[in-house]
Amino acid sequence: MGGDRYESRKECFATYLTEADLHGFRTIARQYANSTRCISKMEGVGADNIYVEQYIISQAGLRHGDFDNVECCEDCSYADALEFNCEIVSQVAHKSLICEGSDLDQPVRFPDDHINTTE
Repeated sequence: MGGDRYESRKECFATYLTEADLHGFRTIARQYANSTRCISKMEGVGADNIYVEQYIISQAGLRHGDFDNVECCEDCSYADALEFNCEIVSQVAHKSLICEGSDLDQPVRFPDDHINTTE
């Protein structure tokens, strides 16, 4: 698929993301930055984390389904990793997401209202 054509399709797809989907992307960024094993950073340049195909909608919400481009970041603080991860998921959503704060700061009215990719 051509680069510009694929990019325009990704951008179009992102317009169908719901409030709950965007919340899921913010949650993924936070979870990796707060990993108990190590502070984790989603790889960016040249990695596939920027593609929506790497994410899964489940009964529990949006999940990252491809872990090969997630790495421990020895020198990162939570804030550093969160900022980096938020930048990655913002690219997927084609929208500047705010990942700092808590879910109480950005409540989701319909948490189960996810994009319907079958229609």
